[in-house]
Amino acid sequence: MGGTGTAVRTHDNIYFSNPASYSALDTNSFVFDFALDYNILSLSNGSDSYKSDDMGFHHIIMGFPISKKWGAALGIMPYSNSYYDLEGEDSMGSSVDHSGEGGITKLFVGTGIEVFKGLSLGSNMNILYGEITRSNYYLFDDDNVNNILSTEYLYLRGVTFDLGAQYSYDFGKNYFVNIGANTTFGNNLGSTYKLNTYTSNDYTSSIISTFEDDSTKAMMPTTLDAGISFGIKDKLVVAIDYATSEWSKATIYGSDGYLANSNSLRLGVEYIPEKQSYYNFLERMEYRLGGHIDNTYINLSYGQVKEYGFTFGLGIPMRRSYSKVNLYMDYSKKSLPSASTITHLEDCLSFGISLNLYELWFEQTLYK
Repeated sequence: MGGTGTAVRTHDNIYFSNPASYSALDTNSFVFDFALDYNILSLSNGSDSYKSDDMGFHHIIMGFPISKKWGAALGIMPYSNSYYDLEGEDSMGSSVDHSGEGGITKLFVGTGIEVFKGLSLGSNMNILYGEITRSNYYLFDDDNVNNILSTEYLYLRGVTFDLGAQYSYDFGKNYFVNIGANTTFGNNLGSTYKLNTYTSNDYTSSIISTFEDDSTKAMMPTTLDAGISFGIKDKLVVAIDYATSEWSKATIYGSDGYLANSNSLRLGVEYIPEKQSYYNFLERMEYRLGGHIDNTYINLSYGQVKEYGFTFGLGIPMRRSYSKVNLYMDYSKKSLPSASTITHLEDCLSFGISLNLYELWFEQTLYK
C-alpha cells in the first residue's frame, strides 16, 4: 500500500510504523509475520551501467493482546544495509573497486492501548546495532606507483523511542475514518569508527595511516509521520501518509555534507470483495495498490536525490482462517533534479513474500 500504515489499524495485521495500532489486536489472537524479499537494482550515469540482485531477510514480527484493547508487538528487521561491489576505471585508466558490506539491525518491542473510546496511544523501544564496512581499492597500471586500499569500519549501537497516537471514528453502519501520528525521537547512539589506509606493490605492503574514534556519538534524526485512512469495514481502505525526517541534523561518520531533510508522500488502497466469505476463495483475496513520492535524505553536490515508485500486492487467504500469504511488488526510481547536468538514474524492482499467521489462543469447538 505504498508504505502507508500510520493511520491503519486491523485486528489481523501488525502496523509497527505506529504502535498505537496494537490496541486493535483481537483479545484471543496471536499474529506472526515472517517475510523475505528479492531485489533487482540497476544504476546508470548515462554512459556506464551496473546491475545486481540479491535476496534477503525482511522482518520477523509477533503481535499479541495483553487484555481487551491493549496489545503488544515485537520484531526484528534490517534498518539499513551496505552490500555493494562496483568496479571500473578512473579518468587516468587505473582500476577502481568500491565495495561495502554489513548493515544496521533494528530490534523493537512496543505496546499500544485504547485510553478511551476511539483514542489509542502506543510506544516502541528500538534497539539499533550493527557494523558497516566500506573499502576503496585503487590499482595503478604504473609499476612505480603503489596501489592504495582504504577501509572504513563503522559500529553503531543504541536505543531510540517511538510515540504514536490514533483516533478512530465509525459512522453509518460500516464506514470509518482514522487519523494517526507517530514520531521517532532523535537520539545519540554509541559509535566506533576506524579508518585504515594501506599501500602495496608486487613485493610488499604496509599500512600508512590509521585512525580510530570511539568517543564521538552518532546522532540519529527525529522523524514525524502523520496520516489518515478511511473506507468501508472489511472491504475498502484508502490511506494517505506524510513523513519527514531531520537528516540534516544527523551526525554519522562518513556522511558529512551528504545528508538533507527528507520528506515523503504515500498513498495506498486495499480492496477485499467479501472478507467473510468461506465458499468463494477469490472473494476473500486482498488487492492492494500504492505509490510514493520522496525527497530522500541523500544530498549530492548537484542536488538532492528524488525518488518515486508504485506498489502492488495480494493477500492470499488460507482455507477457513484469517491467516494468509502476502505477495508484493515495489518499483522505485531515484534521480537527480531536472536542472542537474549530471545524469544518474537508479531503478530498483523488489518482490516480497510474507507468511502472516493469525491464530486464536482460545477457541471452543462444539460437537454434536
